[in-house]
Amino acid sequence: MALIFNALALFFAVLTAGIYWYGVEQSFFWIYDWYDSMLHVLGGITIGFWASAVALRLQLPVRRAFFTVLGLTLLGAVAWEIFEYAFHFVRQEDYILDTLTDIMNGLAGCVLAFSGLWFVLLREKTHGE
Repeated sequence: MALIFNALALFFAVLTAGIYWYGVEQSFFWIYDWYDSMLHVLGGITIGFWASAVALRLQLPVRRAFFTVLGLTLLGAVAWEIFEYAFHFVRQEDYILDTLTDIMNGLAGCVLAFSGLWFVLLREKTHGE
């Protein structure tokens, strides 16, 4: 089952990279305010699926799996925000608000990805698989 979550993570990573590249080429980050938020949600989904695969491989109980997925996604979101700051991808005047919004969007994507893991774990618990 972890293989499915790894495949989903890979799919969303490629999708996110493609949308990011297209947005840079078309200047969508500067035209549409929502474009950056969408990418942070997709990034959260990507890391969330990958972290879900890790949680499945480790056979973590639901609560530990949730905090593992949440923690790894938060780590990825903070690392990305440090990258954005270091390379001046964000305007200094809205840095704090932008950073908090981006992290929250990433965590929202993480929760979406975790819902898939939760469904799998619940199914295994009720069906004894």
